[in-house]
Amino acid sequence: MKNVIVLLTMIAGLIPSFAQARYIGPYLVSVKSSGFVPPGREFSRKCEVYFDKVVITTVRWGVQVETKSNITVSSNLTDLIELADQARVTQAPGPVDVNTELYMAIKLLPNDATKKVDLGSRNGGSGVITKNESPSALALKGILDDLCKN
Repeated sequence: MKNVIVLLTMIAGLIPSFAQARYIGPYLVSVKSSGFVPPGREFSRKCEVYFDKVVITTVRWGVQVETKSNITVSSNLTDLIELADQARVTQAPGPVDVNTELYMAIKLLPNDATKKVDLGSRNGGSGVITKNESPSALALKGILDDLCKN
């Protein structure tokens, strides 16, 4: 009986890592784009952080450039995402016709489902500013800013 309990405990410990392995999408995403600017100055940049790479896609005047870098991320990234998901997110009015910055994390749910976690944003189109009040959201935004310099 003791061997069965040990075996079940070992299997239960492996379940989160198997669930993590099935999801192949990014865990952190930032999107930045210009607001109302003169022709030739408009841009968009999307940065996706995976457990093994960073993919940055930049578009200027219809020219798309994609860069990839290999990385290694510690497993506690998902713990920070969980904490950010539990925090309060507030909204406030902001300026319009300015650049847009969106930060989000992807939380893994049971049955391979995912949930977008708002880490904070400034939507220059709608004028809505969101703020995630969790220190972990601030840390995740910092990781995105560090990795997405391009």
